[in-house]
Amino acid sequence: MKKFKFIISGFLFMFFASDLGAQLFYAYPQTVFALRGVYSFRFMHTSFLFEDDLDRIFYPVKLSEIEGGRFFSALTNPFGNERLFDPTQPTNNQLILGAKTNFFANLSPLYMQTDFNTGISSKLDTTYYRNWNDSASKYEDKTALSDTIFYGRGFGEKGFLVSLGTQSFGFLFLYSNQSIRSYPQRTGVFPFGYGNYTYVKKTYDNLNDSLTNKDSATSYKVADTTITPILGAFSFGFGGFSGMVFVGFGGVGDRDTGNYYAESGLAAQADTFNGQKWSGSISSNAKASGPIFGFQTDLQFGSETWKSNLMFAYAGRFFSNGKGRANRVLDTARYQNTPNPTYRFIDSTISEYKYSSNIHNILIYLRNKYPVHEQVLFGVGLGLGFTFGGISREYTRVLTKNITTTDLDGNGSIDNPGDSRTTTWTESTYKENTSIMDINYYIPVGFELIPIASWEDVKLRLGALYSHISSSTTTKTYDWNVESKTKTETPSGTTETTNDIDVPGENITKSKATFSNTTFYYGASVAIAKRVIIDFTGFGNGLLAPAFWNVSVILKY
Repeated sequence: MKKFKFIISGFLFMFFASDLGAQLFYAYPQTVFALRGVYSFRFMHTSFLFEDDLDRIFYPVKLSEIEGGRFFSALTNPFGNERLFDPTQPTNNQLILGAKTNFFANLSPLYMQTDFNTGISSKLDTTYYRNWNDSASKYEDKTALSDTIFYGRGFGEKGFLVSLGTQSFGFLFLYSNQSIRSYPQRTGVFPFGYGNYTYVKKTYDNLNDSLTNKDSATSYKVADTTITPILGAFSFGFGGFSGMVFVGFGGVGDRDTGNYYAESGLAAQADTFNGQKWSGSISSNAKASGPIFGFQTDLQFGSETWKSNLMFAYAGRFFSNGKGRANRVLDTARYQNTPNPTYRFIDSTISEYKYSSNIHNILIYLRNKYPVHEQVLFGVGLGLGFTFGGISREYTRVLTKNITTTDLDGNGSIDNPGDSRTTTWTESTYKENTSIMDINYYIPVGFELIPIASWEDVKLRLGALYSHISSSTTTKTYDWNVESKTKTETPSGTTETTNDIDVPGENITKSKATFSNTTFYYGASVAIAKRVIIDFTGFGNGLLAPAFWNVSVILKY
């Protein structure tokens, strides 16, 4: 089943994940805790309109609405080669184990484990022929081109929560350890642009009937993010009105690594090369942490034929004293029928910065449920969300070093006193403030159907969710301080000069983006002997193909 994804930049800083899933539609702590995918199948299949017992665990004051005890087990796919069951398979899986007991004031522990991977891998092999002298067996030119591209992302999470509640008061504690790994798509043109790919281009040599390397490139880049929120909540309820206050602490660690190597030219002999070679690497590390707090309210109203829930929620995250460091190296070399470079340019940058941020989120969400028939339950909703705040980076040191070496004496080498070398150091400091504003609205529609009146324990669920997100970002760079020196070494001597560089002053950039999407959901539920409920989806791929099913089991006692 395809999961709805929010695509707005501010959520990375707000909820410790750039991809939240659908929990922002729910009036309960999934909104706050950013637990990806921790919700019932019924809630998902009806476009996040009709909650189930599993969803009430996240709002302790709602536990009293569950009559008796429950055991929850949600396995994304217990029949197929899921990641939790077969680590060699890069598939998606989620494991949820929990219970609701009434031995002590409705106590509900819950364990969560998630592996979610998306990716695209493609390989293109093409051979081009050009006829020579109109002969079918001779060719003027032949080019073999191969290009392999992989990009995607992986998400993993382990965590647990304990929920304890009565009709009036409730408490909740949550700990989660989340990891996000992304592989960006190839960007730019040969040979530049970090991504994940291999590229080879060869030409046909008519004299010896062989292929000769022309161009080649390999590149790899991965971004890792580690997220560790710890949160506690107090909930309360009075009649049709309930609310919750939460507070906690969270940390985020980012680490990016990447490298590439490329060459363009003809390798006529093993010990010589005629063309250019490129190599590069990038690495960055950043850490930040700070408090999280907020509240939410839920108002239930309506009649027996039309029930409504109006939710209002606020969440804020404040990071300070964060630190980051990044290194980048670009190396370009030119060869002229020699095993040694005759020209080389090295560009390297070291960046160090301090980080702070304050991100706020407000969500208003109205859900309506209407039984249009004794066998049909209809739901529709409207959500409006705002994300706003600021991110500040103070670059305490940005050191750029450029080295240019030239084969001045023409002996096919740049490693002797007869050549020239120019080195430029530029060190700067500056501040960068980014403000974000996202406005989002959502329209979910859902149905729960009993297709056969005499089989009331069999239900079908359908849902559609339309979303529109408008995002704007403004970045201001200012308070520059720049120093630069150049050292030139030639056979005639060495000179060193101080460079006068104009400070850029205040620079402001703005960007806007919009995104619209409609996602469809479906599922089914079967109650066995009134005490066992099995929810599943994925049967659209074939009722007799359980390897595609997603299954959730609820045991009543």
